[in-house]
Amino acid sequence: MKRPVQGEYPDFYDAYIKLVPEGNIQNILAEQQKAVEDFIPTIQDSQVDFRYAPGKWSLKEVFGHIIDTERIMSYKLLRIARGDKTPLADSK
Repeated sequence: MKRPVQGEYPDFYDAYIKLVPEGNIQNILAEQQKAVEDFIPTIQDSQVDFRYAPGKWSLKEVFGHIIDTERIMSYKLLRIARGDKTPLADSK
């Protein structure tokens, strides 16, 4: 699988796509999943609500955001896989 080139996706996603390391995306995702699974048990209850500054997200909120994003992207991929032609909402 090749990295998408500009023009194949909305400009909004450019910074995110550039953050993906080179290599086999399935291997990269498997390594990231393992890293998260290894990290979660090390989190102490006292850390989940910690904010390093006022107005910044807590660790609990960061994980909630990641989970929400995964759900949204999974739904979009399901619609694409089914050939659903209904326009998808803009993710901005």
